[in-house]
Amino acid sequence: MDDAIERDFCDIQHDFYQRTEKGHGRIETRRCWTTGQTEWLRQRHDWPGLQSIAVVDCRRQVGEQVSVEQRYFISSLP
Repeated sequence: MDDAIERDFCDIQHDFYQRTEKGHGRIETRRCWTTGQTEWLRQRHDWPGLQSIAVVDCRRQVGEQVSVEQRYFISSLP
């Protein structure tokens, strides 16, 4: 997924959602990418029912300090 994000999903069908919230002296931006193209992952792992994968990128800025966290998910949802 990281490679696909860097290449702007040039060859992978995907969905994208972004939300930015401001309050309490901080700015939080969450970006989420999902795809149902999981054949490559199913070949490497035995995860029955795997239908989709997702990455959530969370960026939090408080003053000049920025923290970044990425979470990866597998799902049985299409």
